[in-house]
Order: sequence, then C-alpha cells, then structure tokens
Amino acid sequence: MNITLKNIPNSLHAILKDKAVEHGRSLSKEIISTLESSVLPKKIQNEDFLDQVRKNRRKLKLRQTISKIESAIQDGRS
Repeated sequence: MNITLKNIPNSLHAILKDKAVEHGRSLSKEIISTLESSVLPKKIQNEDFLDQVRKNRRKLKLRQTISKIESAIQDGRS
C-alpha cells in the first residue's frame, strides 16, 4: 500500500532523514518504523513480563496461597 504525505515541515523531514541515515534505512523505511513504534503495542518478552509481575507483587506484599484463593472463590459463590 502506498501513502503520500504532503506539507511535511522541513524540520521534520530533516530529522527523519537524519534518523534514516543513523539507522541505515531508507527514508520510507524510517517513517514506517517510526509509525510502527508509536502505533503498535510494544512487544514484551515473557521473562521481562514475569519480572515486572514479581516486582509488583513484592511492592503490594500480597502472599496468596492456593487455599486462600480457593476460599475466596467459595465465598464468592455463596
């Protein structure tokens, strides 16, 4: 698919062009990469995600056991 951009400010064009050179890409690929990084959700590795969950659990100081969870489920059903 092709898209034509009009009226791009010179300063923005220069920045994108410089970044393309810096990253070794064409201007078109640099624009696509910039759009993807600002629009698409960030991919997270499983281990990074689990590390973040563990950090958050430590901050909250939640220590749930299986029996506490099962008890809470049963309480919710009665």
